[in-house]
Amino acid sequence: MSYGLLDRLAEYAGLSEMETQRIAQSQNWFHVILQKVEEGYSANPQNLSSMVKAMGFHVGAETVGARESAIIHRVIFSQQKDKELGQFLRQHKLTFDGGQISPNYWVAVHGTEYSIGVEADHAEDAVKALNQVVQYTQATESQVIAWADEGFSHFNQTQLVFFQSLYTELQSKLQLRNTLTVMK
Repeated sequence: MSYGLLDRLAEYAGLSEMETQRIAQSQNWFHVILQKVEEGYSANPQNLSSMVKAMGFHVGAETVGARESAIIHRVIFSQQKDKELGQFLRQHKLTFDGGQISPNYWVAVHGTEYSIGVEADHAEDAVKALNQVVQYTQATESQVIAWADEGFSHFNQTQLVFFQSLYTELQSKLQLRNTLTVMK
């Protein structure tokens, strides 16, 4: 569903398939973020500390994800509901074998301004799993907490780099636009 939403947003923006592929395959800062996420979730099943660090990363992602989804839902879908984007998304549903669904369902199921979505449940389950590591392994509680904190910190650092990079890119686009406007 997430790819279906991205496809619809690219369609709304008027991007050709070639332009969409070029963006997806570019080696810009977003590629670095994706590598950091892959590192955060990478775990060696034969190495407990590696597994717990990945679980800590996941706790961070799920904890933040619910709020991010609520913001995305409010800004992109609720506020745009009766505007051009909202109308476009209502008219361009995703078709699956079982029927059709709104492209924004993927965001809504993860959280809206009115509901916490599945992210909160996932975060709670991840914390329960960390507690089971303490219960069913030889690792001490303090060691499990330290490993999980490493993963959580990795997630926080990844988020920080993401938002700093996004801000920098948006600022450069805004400056370019302002420069072009002044030149006219």
